[in-house]
Amino acid sequence: LVDLLIAPEMNPIDEYLSALLFHLPYRDTRDVYLRVRSYQQQLASALERVNAEDGPKQKAVVKRLTVYYNAKQTFRVQGFEKQPDITTPISNSEIKN
Repeated sequence: LVDLLIAPEMNPIDEYLSALLFHLPYRDTRDVYLRVRSYQQQLASALERVNAEDGPKQKAVVKRLTVYYNAKQTFRVQGFEKQPDITTPISNSEIKN
């Protein structure tokens, strides 16, 4: 599966598409699936010009897993204040017994 992300201002798109298909490994022995979104119509027409076949239409469903919430009050957690950042390197530290 190849997910094509091509800027709309790229011209000529046929040359980029032909180069991509030429350099894909195993293209002669395996099927190549290209994902084209509905807003990429110029890409779909370029694929038709290189004899690509349409697959079944699919729809993506997005489910929101987060809830936007405004905190009524902010507070400090004492355990985290004035502690070293978790990304602080420890390679130069000394261990004393």
